[in-house]
Amino acid sequence: MKKYEMKKQAATRKIAGVLAVILVLAGAAGCASAKLSDDFDKETVETAAKEVVDQLNTGDYAAIEEAFNATMTIAMQGQKLQDTLQPILDKLGEFEEISNCEVVGSKAQDTKEDLAVALINVKYAEGKVRYTISFDKDMKLAGLFIK
Repeated sequence: MKKYEMKKQAATRKIAGVLAVILVLAGAAGCASAKLSDDFDKETVETAAKEVVDQLNTGDYAAIEEAFNATMTIAMQGQKLQDTLQPILDKLGEFEEISNCEVVGSKAQDTKEDLAVALINVKYAEGKVRYTISFDKDMKLAGLFIK
């Protein structure tokens, strides 16, 4: 039993470490809601964010990784995204619906670059989550957080 508990603790630490990377990236996007910059189209951002949620639900991590900006590409090298999110999605069960999507503006804390942030509430068979999905002006994925 001890061996199982040690493996479980190691896996939990690994997931926590990768989640910390995602948290840092999401924090870099800023949390304060602001007016969406004129550089973004609200509907385009909403559509792109819902597509990311769909890709997560179907396990298409390669498509998500292709959409990463340079910062996300460096931070999420290898299979970090899948290794972090798949266990969470497995526990949530089958996707049911997107119940709400709000698009706001934000600025990256490090570069002060304008970002578009989609806040998406999603219902699964075993729970609800809120995705915070950020895009830069090139509509590259600049942040992805699940709560």
